[in-house]
Amino acid sequence: MSSKSTKTVTVAQDDGMPSRKFVTLLQFDTVKPLELPEQGTWHRDRKRAILKKYPQVEKLYGNEPLSGLLLILLLPIHTYIALALENQPWWVVLLASYTIGTLLSYQLIIIAHEGTHELVFKNQTANRFVNMFGHLPNWWGPFGNFWWSEHRWHHSVVVDKALRYGPQNVNFLRKAFFTLIFIHIINFTIFVTSLIQVPIYVISTLLHFLGLRKNPNCFLYIPPYDRFPICASGWMVINFIITNIYHASLFYFGGWNPIIYQTLSSGFCNGLHPIGMRQVQEHYLLAKKQPTTSVYAPFSWLYLHIGYHVEHHDFAKIPWNRLPELRRIAPDFYDNLKYYNSYMEVLVYFFTNDGIPIDIFLEN
Repeated sequence: MSSKSTKTVTVAQDDGMPSRKFVTLLQFDTVKPLELPEQGTWHRDRKRAILKKYPQVEKLYGNEPLSGLLLILLLPIHTYIALALENQPWWVVLLASYTIGTLLSYQLIIIAHEGTHELVFKNQTANRFVNMFGHLPNWWGPFGNFWWSEHRWHHSVVVDKALRYGPQNVNFLRKAFFTLIFIHIINFTIFVTSLIQVPIYVISTLLHFLGLRKNPNCFLYIPPYDRFPICASGWMVINFIITNIYHASLFYFGGWNPIIYQTLSSGFCNGLHPIGMRQVQEHYLLAKKQPTTSVYAPFSWLYLHIGYHVEHHDFAKIPWNRLPELRRIAPDFYDNLKYYNSYMEVLVYFFTNDGIPIDIFLEN
């Protein structure tokens, strides 16, 4: 990518989220920010235009405690199914993972996403726990704490997710390979690095408390934390403890099958599965000057309407179950954009088309 088509990321959106501080942290000399063009202005400008024409959209803002109730319902169901697979053969575990497990993992990730945007409860601490528990079955490490910062940063950059599976014009086999292993690589990386990062943070904080160290904490710039040093906090430790207790309990009561079931479910719902194609649908570039794409799939409510992704990036303060109403209010801002009609359409398009490479997308 040429140097004139990249710049250091700045905050573009103003959705009431405390995102400016952690983006500023990325400018420290000790951290190398991901050099991607900031595309959040596209959504910011759309938001201003929509509010000017349809000011009633602001009435859709707010919290949705229903997401918290769904978390209380879906997490135990997902855990129960995992434990019920204790003595089942491998093919039953695989089938369960690709079917009900993928859907449950997907729904829990969306609930965690709502917590990250503080759309579940008015209390930030409660939303942090929604974020952590929603991610609990899907990650071995403290991913919820990491995503709390990373996802907000994503709303400023947007096109960083266009590189999830590498260049968009790679061949069929490479696409299949990356969609199968992509999330598992991230999962393993966060698990291993957290085993290093968390003890060092705890020890350095304790030494500071005892007056033996001036700096309150020690941060190692290791992936993926090198991009988000703000993740080194007490919340990282809490998330680490909760995650390890959960998975240790799964192993104690059910052996390896429950862990394999949930790990595969997480991989499928983020990869080689129609539902997993949301990773492609959201920011896989289809048209110049449109960094985000929606999918208006049948039974969209089953997927918690996360397919309304342009709508979500335009208005990050609107909870998932009000996004269809946003499109209904302002159809002239959404119906003329590129969009998909189903997740199967996304899957077919991904494997049969190159999309727009990011360097061409950025050309004036």
